[in-house]
Amino acid sequence: MAGTPEPDPTRDASRRDAAPDPTSDEWTAWLPDLDSHRPAGATGGGAPPAPGTPAPPPNPALPYPPAPTAPPPRPRATRPPTGDPLPPPRPGRWTSAQPAPTGLTPGAPPSFLLLAIVALIALFPLGLVAVLRAVSVSALWATGRHQEAWAASRSARRWAVAAIVVSFFFVTVALSGAVTLLAGLAGP
Repeated sequence: MAGTPEPDPTRDASRRDAAPDPTSDEWTAWLPDLDSHRPAGATGGGAPPAPGTPAPPPNPALPYPPAPTAPPPRPRATRPPTGDPLPPPRPGRWTSAQPAPTGLTPGAPPSFLLLAIVALIALFPLGLVAVLRAVSVSALWATGRHQEAWAASRSARRWAVAAIVVSFFFVTVALSGAVTLLAGLAGP
């Protein structure tokens, strides 16, 4: 194409293995000059030196080393627009045309999260499993994995009930042991 310079293959080959230069991005053009507090003659003030000119000697009075000069930005190649600008959405994902998934949708299984949190307080190991299963219900339903969401809901309920029952059993045994101990200490 006439009018556009051809890219230099030696430059591209040498920069392919080099680390990316963070000072050569396009978005920093609108940022304010943060080096304006430097005295005249220090790097960062004014226009950058032209390529090929020697760098000014460092100023020994400055407490910091001079900033390295960045190479001029490389022109980026742009692609002409093709037919459809966006790819079609993947199945199971919502797009901006659809409402975002919020809370419970009709037909969604209950998560039993409140019951799982009570079970977590009652008995930590079993309650933790119940909470993890309850949290996964909404995510599974939102991604279209309805059978797995119902299974996770039933599993969360089972783990929460088991944690509460086991905790109740432990509390009952501990209280009966404490009553027996206190009765033995009181004497006949």
